[in-house]
Amino acid sequence: QKSFCDEETAKSKKVQGDKSLTLDKLNSRIETAAATKAQLGQAISDLQADLAALDKGTAEATKIREEEHTTYLKESSDYKKAAKAIEEATGVLKAYYATAAAALLQKSTGKQASKSKDAHVIIAILEEAGVKFTKMLMKTEDNEHMAAEAFEKLVQENKVAKAAKAA
Repeated sequence: QKSFCDEETAKSKKVQGDKSLTLDKLNSRIETAAATKAQLGQAISDLQADLAALDKGTAEATKIREEEHTTYLKESSDYKKAAKAIEEATGVLKAYYATAAAALLQKSTGKQASKSKDAHVIIAILEEAGVKFTKMLMKTEDNEHMAAEAFEKLVQENKVAKAAKAA
């Protein structure tokens, strides 16, 4: 009985050692998996924060773009109206001074010649103002075009980044 008992005890101790080794191995795997899970959880929360930041940035950029576009529409309209008003005023003055010049030729005095010079100066000033308004309109349109392109590029980049982070 003693030898049977010693033999069974030895077998049990060997099985116990094997199972203890397996338990240690499994505990090590559990700890590694828990650490990996924690790292992945942190990575997920970082990516979620990045996604939220992208959404917030896109929303802010959209708001700014809408304000820029509204400003562009107002300025563009103002410049177009000003250029048209100056063009009309120049046309009216040219017509007025053309008829006045014909009358001046009939009377032709030195004082009237001075008025003709003044008319040319006034028309030249108006034409220069019209050119400046047209240039401002063109500059505003160029700025609007560049801002729209930059906004579209930013939105596209954010979409790509968001898709990559979501994946």
